Amino acid sequence: MVSKYDAYWLSKIEEIKQAVRKAIQEGRVILDIASIKSFGRRKPESWYGFTVICGNRIVKSSDMAHVKSLQRMLAENNVLLPYEGCFKFTITRNLELIIQPVNVREDMRPRSEVNVIRLRSQPEGDFSRRPLGPRCICDYLFTDFLWRDLESIHPSTLPNRPGVYVIRVRRAGDAPVEAYKGFLKLFENLKWVEFKSYLENRLARVLNVHEACPVICIGATTGSRNPSIRSRYRDLAGRRHTALYPVLALLLAGWKLDYGFKTTSSREEAMELERRLKEEYIKVHGRLPALVKE
Repeated sequence: MVSKYDAYWLSKIEEIKQAVRKAIQEGRVILDIASIKSFGRRKPESWYGFTVICGNRIVKSSDMAHVKSLQRMLAENNVLLPYEGCFKFTITRNLELIIQPVNVREDMRPRSEVNVIRLRSQPEGDFSRRPLGPRCICDYLFTDFLWRDLESIHPSTLPNRPGVYVIRVRRAGDAPVEAYKGFLKLFENLKWVEFKSYLENRLARVLNVHEACPVICIGATTGSRNPSIRSRYRDLAGRRHTALYPVLALLLAGWKLDYGFKTTSSREEAMELERRLKEEYIKVHGRLPALVKE
């Protein structure tokens, strides 16, 4: 079904996308939509309407042409699909569009939005669909990821498939500079110059960690032998990973970290997904995550 309002909402779609991201951070965003008047004649009170949407699922809505058109354009352009939460869009009689996250009763939410799932054939691994730390405007990039406390994961509970992984701060501990100094102090009596040079080079990434974003690492399973989420997690635990020392320094300084992942069908697909995630992350934050160099 085509509506005369479709062209208007389509022209506003990028502005609405940005407003949704901002609403997650600020709780509410108001857009001026006075120009919609050129698409339809209505009395001021007849412009009022609202819709509540979870992903692409309409939970509740006013039965009005301009509201239905808004719903359709949001769905066709996947504006809300990246987010697990629900949003309310209210059109006021003064022609403002109010966008805000809302809580919807559990029995009204889509089945895909359950908080915790259990990976099949991996009875020890309970993973959350949502990271437990502070929210960030970039969270929409990782909505399909599964999460668990980094220290509590047993490798056998992770999939033996390629994919992309993320390390995210759940709770901060000592200041990054203190974490850096404290970890180096453990090796102050070591005379092995080559190792200490390597350690300081890797550990310096800790100093890039700050409160602006809880995501500190994005990586892919790019190893040549059996590249998988499981093997890469083992690498992080001490075998072969550039983030080992920074992560260890943060953990020893009282930080709590979450490990998230998303599987792919191939190593190549994992590499491409990693590339896209990093590109989008840079668009949002203007830089790469703290522990990523390239």
